[in-house]
Amino acid sequence: IQKARSGLFEESISSNVSKKRLETFFEKTDKGYKISKMIRDLCLFSKHDVTSDPPFAKIDLISCRNVLIYFTAALQRRVLPIFHYALRPEGFLWLGQAENPGEFSKSFSIIDKKQKIYLKSNLSTPLKFNFPSKPSNATPEQVGKPQAASSKFDFEAAADELILSKYAPPSVVVNSEMEVLQFRGQTFPFLVPIVGKPSLNLLKMVRADLLAGLRRALQTAKVQNKFSARKGLFFDANGKTISVDIEIAPMNPKAPLKDRTYLIMFKQNGEIRSLLKDGARKLKGKRTAAGEGLRMRGLIAELSELKDFQQSLIDQYEASQEELIAANEELQSTNEEFLSANEEIETSKEELQSTNEELITVNDELQARNINLTTLSSDLNNLLASVEIPVLIVGSDYKIRIFSPKAKSAFNLIPGDVGRPISDIKSNFNIDLDVLVGEVLETLTSKEIEVQDQKGIWYRIQIRP
Repeated sequence: IQKARSGLFEESISSNVSKKRLETFFEKTDKGYKISKMIRDLCLFSKHDVTSDPPFAKIDLISCRNVLIYFTAALQRRVLPIFHYALRPEGFLWLGQAENPGEFSKSFSIIDKKQKIYLKSNLSTPLKFNFPSKPSNATPEQVGKPQAASSKFDFEAAADELILSKYAPPSVVVNSEMEVLQFRGQTFPFLVPIVGKPSLNLLKMVRADLLAGLRRALQTAKVQNKFSARKGLFFDANGKTISVDIEIAPMNPKAPLKDRTYLIMFKQNGEIRSLLKDGARKLKGKRTAAGEGLRMRGLIAELSELKDFQQSLIDQYEASQEELIAANEELQSTNEEFLSANEEIETSKEELQSTNEELITVNDELQARNINLTTLSSDLNNLLASVEIPVLIVGSDYKIRIFSPKAKSAFNLIPGDVGRPISDIKSNFNIDLDVLVGEVLETLTSKEIEVQDQKGIWYRIQIRP
């Protein structure tokens, strides 16, 4: 951590970091490159043990790559809920290629399967805070002092809590997938734990007699995105028939459907002994007409709920069927477009193949010409190197193109003079070469003169187009 705080890197990072980035974010020192103070002030380095220290909160990204593979299963079950708690809503968890959330897969939704990037879901964090407390730095005198005015009894909050616990109906908060996010109040006997593997799915925990009414109310709340209620539902518990009203309210109706949460309230109307009278100990086998009638009304109401729910399912099925038919027609139309596009691609492919063959032919011709040009260039160089006469070739732009070895001493040339104007050359002859070359280029007739060099040797100079 001290090394990270110093932000000092070796000079070899220049091979991986661009020059512009080095100039912008680094400072050159004798030991290498040092991160600029502007960047170091943005970073917080802290020693933190994810297995024992209390977690940070509202983190945007947790990068924990190739760490969990070294943890035991028990340690992974402890760490992953901590990550879920530490991330802010819609925060990201980045794991290694061989890692996954395991049994906490519902707490994270996959964003990039290849890169193992996960998004925090809106489920409640399955975390138990059992972190060891650190010793206090307070002195004995401070411990013995009475609390400051800030710890004054908050009677308003206590009153609100008492009213909610005593008079507010039992309720739960669920997400769009019916996973329970929070329990509020005593939800038993409306909700009971299921046998077997634990689950927080509301539809698995609710009483079977209430399932049809609850489904119907949920469907209404989801589709219409408004308050929904089902009244006069009955269920049996401990030999009693209990009447209950279920009310459902969307908590964030403006959010997308998959991100919505719902508050579901259970309002108990009372307990009714449906099978026996108060004096049933003496008449155990005799049922009252009132109880039977109440029971019958409950069954009829439940049957009506089931019929309504069945009709809603039929309506949904028909709507889905129509959507599937429309989608199928769109797919057929798209398929025809793909077939047409495929034919065009096939035609383009044939044209490309034809063009490719022409390019191959042209390439072969160019290669043959290149071989000929290479041969001619080699012959010309050999000729110039073997001839005992100074030869100088000048282009129509009055620039030197090539010259023979003998021309070096006669015209005072070096290899770097190729491409230079002939007027820049100071030869050993007392003549104006660029004027003579200009006359030949203008008349396209050969010119021949006799001149004497600085050593007194006579030469015959021929200039030909």
